[in-house]
Amino acid sequence: MAPIRRAVPSEADALSDLAFRSKASWGYSTDFMAACRDALTIRSDAIAHDPVYVLENGGQAVGFYHIVSAPPNGVLADLWIAPGSQRQGLGRRLFEHALKTAATSGYDELIVESDPNAESFYLAMGARRVGANPSPMGGGRQLPVFTIRLR
Repeated sequence: MAPIRRAVPSEADALSDLAFRSKASWGYSTDFMAACRDALTIRSDAIAHDPVYVLENGGQAVGFYHIVSAPPNGVLADLWIAPGSQRQGLGRRLFEHALKTAATSGYDELIVESDPNAESFYLAMGARRVGANPSPMGGGRQLPVFTIRLR
């Protein structure tokens, strides 16, 4: 079974690239992806400060998650699986690990603002849709918002 471990700050560029490739796998245009670049960038100081965990397969990072905010309400800011590793249950493993990490870190719930393409995943994971927020990319696009209680 692929190990899940704490990320290290020197992985910021590789994890940012993984997030970008994962988002691009949904077929977004080149212009849209260029506009998303900053939002998909994981900074080394965030890795040093926040819970950021990496899922490895064969020594390579194939997924990661990132929790932000202080307890009691956490935000799952990122959960990405590399395109070649999607649809193999790795997202489920990472999400379950994120829930355990959040619960043991004192969070009562996790909030997720998701890409619309990931909505069915979060619903299948037991999250409850509580609304939608306008996308920072504009164009009238809405991002579904979910919550999952940990306690």
